[in-house]
Amino acid sequence: MQTDIYQWENVPKAVVEGLEGSLNIPVSDAINWTNNITYMLQSKNKTTGDRLSIIPEYTLNSTLSWQVHQDVSVQSTFTWYGKQQPKKYNYKGQPATGSEKDEVSPYSIVGLSATWDVTKNVSLTGGVDNVFDKRQWRAGNAQTTGNDATGAYMYGAGAYTYNEPGRTWYMGVNTRF
Repeated sequence: MQTDIYQWENVPKAVVEGLEGSLNIPVSDAINWTNNITYMLQSKNKTTGDRLSIIPEYTLNSTLSWQVHQDVSVQSTFTWYGKQQPKKYNYKGQPATGSEKDEVSPYSIVGLSATWDVTKNVSLTGGVDNVFDKRQWRAGNAQTTGNDATGAYMYGAGAYTYNEPGRTWYMGVNTRF
């Protein structure tokens, strides 16, 4: 029985380039709109030309904040992720095939939260991330692995290698001193 043992190693030479921008708009005295975007130009292994990891083509973050009262504020958040492509080559350096080439389509996540300043030193925050319950399930490892002799394979999942967990409720207490 032959067993392959693999060891992680850093990419010897890489290039990561992108553009980032932000735009903050004071809509009124009580409402502020903040935005930022990241657009990836390239993120690759300079030796092989392969992608470094699964990074969205672009990410847009937008937050609308409303200071309802001196001690109460509410926020809505919107994040839009661009297309995510898998690596071009598998762990053996061979071109990716089949499900290893699966891409993640663009998708967005919306969140809502509120903060109440109970005192000058204590605030309570509660909210919900992923209001519309967008779910993305990890389908497996990025590349296919298996044994040619036995025919036992675990097929690669391409870019579907992480979870987007769905709606999440949270609450927090903050103190300042």
